[in-house]
Amino acid sequence: MAAIPAAFDGRAKQWFRSLTTELSRPEMSTVDGWITLLEKSFPIDELEMRRVSKNRRYNPEKDEDVLVYVLEKIELLKAENRKIDELTQKKEIWLGLPTDFHNWLDEDAMMRHTMQDFQRILKSKD
Repeated sequence: MAAIPAAFDGRAKQWFRSLTTELSRPEMSTVDGWITLLEKSFPIDELEMRRVSKNRRYNPEKDEDVLVYVLEKIELLKAENRKIDELTQKKEIWLGLPTDFHNWLDEDAMMRHTMQDFQRILKSKD
């Protein structure tokens, strides 16, 4: 847990330095405790994240490759809902792919793959 604050920068570093009694709480010795404190201190506008995530689509002209899109989409989906399951993530990623991917790949088969295989297969078709 001691490594978590080392990752802070800017405003988060200032926030950490301002903490007092919060750090002595027993839950702060767990990752879940840190997550809870961070979520309370830096709330996310879930509706805005949902809008951004729904609008995020793969654009081969702007994205370096399909994995850039996939990883950003996952990040947005998890910002919107930290407990989102893998199948829902894959479906949301799928919806943001161009028609070419839908023509090349079988959606049902893709949904049965692990996320790692799902990403690997998308990368091979990019």
